[in-house]
Amino acid sequence: MIQILLRLLAKLAAVIEAAAEREQKKCEQALKEAAALVSKANSHRNATRQGRQVAAALKEVVRGPAPVIPGGAEVDPSTVPQQPAQ
Repeated sequence: MIQILLRLLAKLAAVIEAAAEREQKKCEQALKEAAALVSKANSHRNATRQGRQVAAALKEVVRGPAPVIPGGAEVDPSTVPQQPAQ
């Protein structure tokens, strides 16, 4: 009777171990997919940062140098009225 019980427990242990291995493989696959998504998100974030830097540089170029009053200090461009683009 005890030997039958031991055999059943051994079979149960084998089934549980196989299920644990399958679950581990699923988790590893999910982890790989998550790592790929993080990598993709980081590349998008880097592209966005670079785009913002380019946009800021273009704004700086379009705005031009700050107007200078002869004999005075530089003028803040945000206080100078802008002419509409033609």
